Amino acid sequence: MKTLKAIFSLIVFSFSLIACAQAKDVIIKTTKLSDNIYMLEGRGGNIGVSVGEDGVIMIDSQFAPLSDKIIATIKKLSDKDIKFLVNTHHHGDHTGGNGNISKLGTQIIAHDNVRKWVKANAKQSDKSLPIITFNDKLSIHING
Repeated sequence: MKTLKAIFSLIVFSFSLIACAQAKDVIIKTTKLSDNIYMLEGRGGNIGVSVGEDGVIMIDSQFAPLSDKIIATIKKLSDKDIKFLVNTHHHGDHTGGNGNISKLGTQIIAHDNVRKWVKANAKQSDKSLPIITFNDKLSIHING
């Protein structure tokens, strides 16, 4: 049983190393959808970004190793702070960068269940947790 656990751990660790190495090759592509709405593509789920006078709101954070590239891309779109990060669900390609984005003072918002799943994920730190959660309704009024 110990051998099986060791093999499984080695496989998971190897995939993590491969993912980090591949992050260097990822280019964050920006698609302008309207005057202040953008879609960012990298590896994994897409990111929505709204920029405007009130600041920046982003939807999902992709994987942690891509955070620096994502932040740099957003800084090209706006010199305003990222005020809010909204997670659509708990998968790593949507929440993996939460901890890095929260270091900027960004408020993370998600459904109650997303917080539970992120908290249950041993790879995520407490900095990755949504601090504003909701159950069935939430309105965010920003950038018109």
